[in-house]
Order: sequence, then structure tokens, then C-alpha cells
Amino acid sequence: MKNQKSEVRIQYSGVRSQNLLFCFLYSVFCILFFTGCAPSMQQVKEDEAKEKVVLESISVEGGGREILIKASGPLTYTAFKLPDPDRLVLDIPDADIEKISGPLEPNNDFISTITVTSYKEQTVAPIARVEIGLKEGVNSEVKLAENNIIVSLNYEAAQQEPPPETAEPPAPAEEAVSKTQAGTEEPQQEAAEKEAQQQSNKRRLINCCA
Repeated sequence: MKNQKSEVRIQYSGVRSQNLLFCFLYSVFCILFFTGCAPSMQQVKEDEAKEKVVLESISVEGGGREILIKASGPLTYTAFKLPDPDRLVLDIPDADIEKISGPLEPNNDFISTITVTSYKEQTVAPIARVEIGLKEGVNSEVKLAENNIIVSLNYEAAQQEPPPETAEPPAPAEEAVSKTQAGTEEPQQEAAEKEAQQQSNKRRLINCCA
């Protein structure tokens, strides 16, 4: 009986030691896992913060002919046009628009309004969208200058076609007839005068002989 009790105690202590060992190993695994992931997650956040660019300001310059978009760092953009109404759209990835307050309404000879929004699609980074309302017949040119985007505006040059060559109008029929008649009458008059002179000469000769 005593031997059976001792065997039960030995088995219980063995199971207990196994449980303690398992708990110890599990705790060590959790500590190593979470401490190993924490720096990498922190590094990802730091990288995201470094890559994000802040839009500092948007201004209209040159009497409305230029739009200057200033940022805190290098920018990339995609530009395209949309109709009804005509507008130029600039999509700027990884850009923060917190410093841009409200839409701009310059309403000059080239643009009507400038609006700035931000959107995000699934896992893609946030994109700042700048929409510039264009007046009818206005062309745009976009270029980068360090940490700025410059939009130049101008009106489309009208295509001037050379005027068609105009031929001189033909002379009226009456003038043409009168000219032909005058051309035919002049030789006839000369012939008549010659004939009259010849006859007068003959008469003089007859008178002299008589």
C-alpha cells in the first residue's frame, strides 16, 4: 500500500515538473517573439514617417498664370485632365494636406477654383488630389522644381490660316464689246481717210491736166 502511494506521488511530481517546464518555455518564446517584432514595427513606422511629404501651401502667382505648390520634401505626381467642367487634376502620393485649409477661389482669367482632397484605396498609401478648374480655352503645363510643383497656364493660340487668293473680277461684257469695237473701228477709219486722200490727189491731177 505504501509502495502504491509513493508511486502516485512520483507520477504527480513528474507531471507537475513537465507543466512547469512547458510554461517556462512558452514564456521565453513569447518574450523573444514580441521583443523581436517590436523594433521591426517601430522601424516601419519611422520609415513611413520619413517618406510622407507635407504640402505646405498652394498659391496663385503671375496674375493667375502660375500655380505654385510647395512641399516639405521631394514630390512625385500624376497629371491628367477631366471635362465637364474642364479641370486639371494632380495626384500626389504619400502627401499630407493638413496645412492646406479650404478651397481657393481666385476666379481670374485662367482658373475658377482650386480644391485639395485626400483619399486612400485599400492598402495603397494616401494620395493628395489637387483639382484646378480651368477656364475655356486654357492650356496647362506642369513641371517639378526641387520640392515644388509649378503649373503654367496660357490660352490656346488661335490657328491663323492665310486668306484665300482673290482673282481680279472679269471685265463686264459691255466693256469687252466696246473695246473690241474700238479695236475694229480704228483700222476702218484709217482706211477711209487713206481712200479719201487718194481720191483728192486724183482730182488734183485731173484739174492740173485740164
